[in-house]
Amino acid sequence: MDKWIKWLFRIWILTIIVFVLLLIFAANKQVTVPGQTEITPLGRLVISDVILGISAFTFMVFLKAIKKKRFLVSFILTFSITVFLLIFGLLAGDGKVNSPSQKVNYSESSSTEPTPTATIDIIPKSQPTTTKKVLKTGDLLPNGKIYVDPNNLPSISNIKVLNLVNQYRSKNGSVPWEVSSELCSLAEKRAVFLFANNMEQANNAQAGSHPGFNETTSEYAKDGWIGENISRNPLTNEGAFKSWVDSPPHEAMLHWDWIEGSHITKACVANRVGVGGSVVVLLVGYK
Repeated sequence: MDKWIKWLFRIWILTIIVFVLLLIFAANKQVTVPGQTEITPLGRLVISDVILGISAFTFMVFLKAIKKKRFLVSFILTFSITVFLLIFGLLAGDGKVNSPSQKVNYSESSSTEPTPTATIDIIPKSQPTTTKKVLKTGDLLPNGKIYVDPNNLPSISNIKVLNLVNQYRSKNGSVPWEVSSELCSLAEKRAVFLFANNMEQANNAQAGSHPGFNETTSEYAKDGWIGENISRNPLTNEGAFKSWVDSPPHEAMLHWDWIEGSHITKACVANRVGVGGSVVVLLVGYK
């Protein structure tokens, strides 16, 4: 009988060792079932303490039963508690307790290793940006004026504009006009006057009524006839000339030969160009 008790005691000790190993193994398992969560380290500690306490109590009862020769009671008690510990260990060893209210992410995988979760950085969609239009010389502004780039001002040549006028006269059977220093002096004054104050006076000019014209040319007009064409905001020599050809009143002056006894043989062109725009003046007269 003593030999049998010793073997029973050895089996009991082995069972406890196996149970502890199962518990250690189960404590490292990850949650793979939705609706359940992993036992916390504190929970594992509590379970271990309870199990160790039960084991110690069982061992004491076992020794006492042997001492009193109550072998059947000892066997039944030892076997029952051992089975209880094994069942409890297997249930707790899964490393999970029911927690239906807590959602747990899981993936369908046979591996006990944690499934890495991909992290996606969401880059906000960029807001549409407003690109400011780059203005170029000649672009029309909201106020109706022509934009002139200060770094790219129109290049107007007085002599080239006059040459275009004379070519037009020759083509239409008229004698080309000659340059007059007196008319050039007056044309310069007119260009300065019309260009001043952001071309205020040039913008107010109408066919047959040019601001400041009579005041500037009164001395010259005492002994003969003098005429004036104005081109506002031309960007080229051709642009200035074309603006006169396309306007009937201005085009008519390009054909002048005799006006009320005055022989129109002289002419001169002057211009002013700046950020505010451009103005070209053509004066024709008898001297």
